[in-house]
Amino acid sequence: MAKPRLVLLNAFPLNAFTPFKLLYVIFQSMTPEEFRRTALQRDIVCYIRHPGTVRVLAEYLNRDLKPSRDLYTYNPLDEIAIVTLRHAARGKEVEELSIEDLAFVWVIVTDRVA
Repeated sequence: MAKPRLVLLNAFPLNAFTPFKLLYVIFQSMTPEEFRRTALQRDIVCYIRHPGTVRVLAEYLNRDLKPSRDLYTYNPLDEIAIVTLRHAARGKEVEELSIEDLAFVWVIVTDRVA
């Protein structure tokens, strides 16, 4: 049996959820350790294009992750994690990163009120 798929995004793409229908979205922050514990039990699909972020994640998870410019399309079976810089670095490319420089957020999408 295949592992559940964990989708890594750097932001929440509204256009991934078209055609639009009524959905509820919950964002829950997590620690790097919580992220790793879950990620190691999943097949990972990376939609993050920032090379520094992907490099840190690949090292942290000991996985072969590559930056991607592909667009994500929502699948209800996917588990979604947003991984982004804790502090925005507008107008410059951040090269030197560590896992502590990243923020992790679970995205829970449902068609029912919790």
